[in-house]
Amino acid sequence: MKPTTPEDLHDATFRFLKLLDRFHTGEDINERDFHDLFEKYDVIWDCLGYSNVVSEPSCELLIEDDISGKYIEPDFFAYSEYKNRWEIIDLKLPLESLILRSEGRRRRFTSKVEDYVAQIREYNQYFNEHDHRKHVESKHGIKIPKSPPVALVLGSNIEQKEIDDVTDRYDIDLDVYQYDHILDLLRNKIKEHTESSDSLPGATLATVIELKEQPTDGRGYLFDMGQEVNSNRVSLFVEKGVGLVLETTTKHGKSRKITVPLGDDLDIGEPAIVYIEIASSEGLSYVRMFLGPKILDEFVTTEEVPIDIFDDDGDMNISFGADMLGNNNGAFLMGEHLTYSKIHSLSTRLEIIDYLWRKWGFD
Repeated sequence: MKPTTPEDLHDATFRFLKLLDRFHTGEDINERDFHDLFEKYDVIWDCLGYSNVVSEPSCELLIEDDISGKYIEPDFFAYSEYKNRWEIIDLKLPLESLILRSEGRRRRFTSKVEDYVAQIREYNQYFNEHDHRKHVESKHGIKIPKSPPVALVLGSNIEQKEIDDVTDRYDIDLDVYQYDHILDLLRNKIKEHTESSDSLPGATLATVIELKEQPTDGRGYLFDMGQEVNSNRVSLFVEKGVGLVLETTTKHGKSRKITVPLGDDLDIGEPAIVYIEIASSEGLSYVRMFLGPKILDEFVTTEEVPIDIFDDDGDMNISFGADMLGNNNGAFLMGEHLTYSKIHSLSTRLEIIDYLWRKWGFD
């Protein structure tokens, strides 16, 4: 598994949140959609304490048994870093209810979840056979134990103690991870990465932009911000042969750039959500640029990053479509532009991006 990065964290959290939202609002979301999400983002497994994930391992049936079919195929094998063992992970849908409550009876899982438990018992039957364990070790390079531990990913907003009270009554090693809990783990991990810098004073810009053409020469400005040409400035422009560039320039002439080449993430004639954060205080400064939910690039520095882009009334001084002298016009369409005189929390950032995502019909 690759190391966790801020880019992966933010993108995975946004995609996870969107998929849950689509499911709970009645869209036709199936287990495959969630499987693809888990398969794409190692950071989800990292949050759960797993590594070395094997997706859809086909395990042939070598010995006659009561197992239906010619093989079993769990969603994932994953190695638990906490428990130092391989486990089976099966993904189900985030059902609204997992547990039936009846007066005079103990709480129990719904019949649908009981079907999942029956499937887990088949896994136990399979791996209780020595030949099957050796076959999987030879084919997939991993040692699955007898009566292997299984984790089901399903459900949302159920008290974990209620779930544990039910699972403790089974004679199988079963854990249940709820989707909302995994989302909280992702959010907490982002907070760990950005807690110190998100509290800094600064500015946020969220823009829906469609680039119309590359400049024929030099730069084509989308906007230029600052008190004046010779002050600290923040500029967004398209540069011929380079792509989209976010540049900060201090009044002393020192500049830093974030460059996004035109291509898969951003192209001429395709609308995009550009979200920019600029923050600075003594000892720590940063600039981030997102394309929709994806962090395109960032730099963090102890040097001065200019944010004196506000006038005495607290409004931003922005020149749209040209630099501050009215030169180097950029060819673009702007669907919407939002500016804020502070850096937002993760939840608000996601809300702003989601608002633009929905309003302007992004996939």
